[in-house]
Amino acid sequence: MASSALAFMLSRAVLPSTGDAVLIIESSEGDIHEESTRWLRFLAAAGKSPNTVRAYGLRLAPYLSWSVASGRDWRQVRLTDLVEWKTAVVATPCSGAKGGPRPRKAGTVDAWMTAVVEFYKWAEAAAVVEPALSGLIYESRYIAAGVYGGEQGRVRQVKVPELQARRNEETPAPEWIESAQARAALLDLELAARDRFLVDLLFFTGLRIGEALALFRQDLHFLGENSGLGCRIRGPHIHVRSNEVLNGARAKTGHRWVPVPDRVVFSYEDYLLERRDILGIDANPHVFVNLYRSSRGASMSYAGVVDLFHRISKSVSTRVRPHMLRHTRATMWLRGIDTPRLDLDTVRVLLGHASLEATSIYAHSRAEDLRAAVGNASLPGTGDENGR
Repeated sequence: MASSALAFMLSRAVLPSTGDAVLIIESSEGDIHEESTRWLRFLAAAGKSPNTVRAYGLRLAPYLSWSVASGRDWRQVRLTDLVEWKTAVVATPCSGAKGGPRPRKAGTVDAWMTAVVEFYKWAEAAAVVEPALSGLIYESRYIAAGVYGGEQGRVRQVKVPELQARRNEETPAPEWIESAQARAALLDLELAARDRFLVDLLFFTGLRIGEALALFRQDLHFLGENSGLGCRIRGPHIHVRSNEVLNGARAKTGHRWVPVPDRVVFSYEDYLLERRDILGIDANPHVFVNLYRSSRGASMSYAGVVDLFHRISKSVSTRVRPHMLRHTRATMWLRGIDTPRLDLDTVRVLLGHASLEATSIYAHSRAEDLRAAVGNASLPGTGDENGR
């Protein structure tokens, strides 16, 4: 859409009535962004130094540009939106007076996020946005009496942990199958029916290998209407839960369900036929059992999976591990690769993460997309790290 190219920038304007110079945030089309400009004037009236007001404006303008370019309404902000913005700030290097581009320090990232959160605090108080941000993007923290808390102590509103930068070394981006050709080779690889189903299941659902090995046949609901199985969820899906397993595997988190595409259903049908041909009608409740060795009928172990993926890696000429398929699916969901793009919170639920912070590591894989979304409103990279 045409507005996707809209970019905002910090500028100076002269008030005709007084001749005073004031800071404004305006679009590339010359329109003033009313709410953010009001916020800058509020900061100045509250006694903030000109340098502080300017720094806040320099940090907020790119965020507003990014919101428009990535199809977000800044008035309807969610925690997931700001987590992705933080990822964009982290992923975009800064260039100082000396040397080339370098990563932004944690303190700098915190400063960028503080500017945006402070803007939303003001916007909530000024009834510019719905009053529902307290506890969502900032929370109250008690500061004990002392240098920072005064004689009695005080309550201060701070960013929630998901929006704070890590003070230690940043977690590296998860390893995933980035090459579309390598992904296609993996999916086209000729495998025995059980192995084909295992690879498809991991690739399309993002399950942990332990969760897959802990599945019981009763956990697979692959009908359009599953009420006959005592399940109200429509469409093919699997239930991930704790079972009394026979192979030492376990589901890491509590119960959840994950939808599956038709390909996974079809590969499961092929596996069931193969399993019945080899074992007949067996009583093992596990989905994955040994079919090709002396321990036929026993529950498949992690050692068997390691051997399988060692053979797969040789066949596709690239190293593939079970957990890489989880990383790959999460990345594809977030980037919209061969699938509708999902937000962080939806991916968190699908992956079974207890916190959004655990899911946010996958946002690193969208760094290029995020930088592209910022477009002409690139984060300032000149001057010192704080954008001043």
